[in-house]
Amino acid sequence: MVYRVERHPDYNGDKVILVDTQVLSAMAIGQDWDDELSFVVNRPFSQLRIKLNQQIYHETLGPAGLAGMKPAKYQKQRDFIETYRMNGKILLDDGKVPYFSVDRINLYQALFDAMNSTNISAEDLPIVVDAIVNWIPLLTWESNLPAGLVSAMKNRQVIKILKGGKLWTNVEQVLL
Repeated sequence: MVYRVERHPDYNGDKVILVDTQVLSAMAIGQDWDDELSFVVNRPFSQLRIKLNQQIYHETLGPAGLAGMKPAKYQKQRDFIETYRMNGKILLDDGKVPYFSVDRINLYQALFDAMNSTNISAEDLPIVVDAIVNWIPLLTWESNLPAGLVSAMKNRQVIKILKGGKLWTNVEQVLL
């Protein structure tokens, strides 16, 4: 659960989580909030920050997001992201820059390539790799992602990269 998030050295010791598109949409629209999501949204940024990588940002506010939702919902999501970004609650980056050394970028690419041959969807792959390589837990509502990640983490090439990079090696570390 979100309560177990550790302070992250790459983000000035702040507690940071990633969220997927479904969670972000629920946050922005204000629907389906459970206790955990209320905690995530209502905690001041000094206690918990939300990272959106480019994949999630573009799924939500890019052309595909605009084409897939009503204009009022799209605008509500845009306003939510911008408001929370302006007050420091939401961070935007692509999972590779500006913080990371060449070694970590190479590790990201190697894990991405290895997991690309598993059953993790193309949409989920960038955020899962971001979470693992950057040690930022992922809050997801994707029902099939935990099983897919368990399977992917049994792939020999994935295991080799995880262990060689001293990365998380089990789903409980990756997913909230």
